Amino acid sequence: MDSPPGRHPEKTGYSSAHRDVETGRMQDKIKDVNVALNENASTPRITSPTFKCINSYRRQQVESEVIASKTIELRSGEDAVLPCNLAPSYDMQGLRVEWTRDGKEVHLYREGNDDLRDQDKSFKGRTSLFREEITGGNISLKLSNATAEDSGIYTCYVKVKNLEHFKQCSIVLNSISTGAIAAIAVIIVIGAGVGLFLLVNKRKIKMCSGQIGGQQSMEENIDVRMNLNNTRNDDPAN
Repeated sequence: MDSPPGRHPEKTGYSSAHRDVETGRMQDKIKDVNVALNENASTPRITSPTFKCINSYRRQQVESEVIASKTIELRSGEDAVLPCNLAPSYDMQGLRVEWTRDGKEVHLYREGNDDLRDQDKSFKGRTSLFREEITGGNISLKLSNATAEDSGIYTCYVKVKNLEHFKQCSIVLNSISTGAIAAIAVIIVIGAGVGLFLLVNKRKIKMCSGQIGGQQSMEENIDVRMNLNNTRNDDPAN
């Protein structure tokens, strides 16, 4: 089994996880999560995630699971919460939480503090953990001002010293590109403009037709009157 992308075994405890696989002590728990935008939103959608958690323990077996919301509704520009929770909660002394995306560091928390020295620049100032809730097992990541460019595989590595275990939670985010949405918006605007242009021209044509018809009627009336006058003038009785 290869080590997780972008991480070294000695940093994540993956080598111990590999040994646990060989001894049959690894527990896998898989959950599906749906992430989507509000139906009324005309901004990029985030959909179709998969959620996978791997637990490994060396000193003791503890029943646990990762609790995640089944649906997350977002609009582009809003805050996204990527769920990862330890249940039951553990002694968080020495806790290390590392969120990554496609091998790039998104957020690192260790020894009670954030360590963002190696954070990828695209996430600068936009990530945080719920510090008040970490002791209760909530290690979810809050990503501010979410956009289509934030799509990718997010992985949460967790290690607690006294248990020597880690959790790997991957969320796959696929989104409609902003370019496609912009193209659709342009097409709608152009279509509306063409429709308005045709409607205005149609009204103008009707008005012109009415004016021409009225003018012809007046000319016909004048001709009739002139003919009548000529007839009267030519009548010998008059």
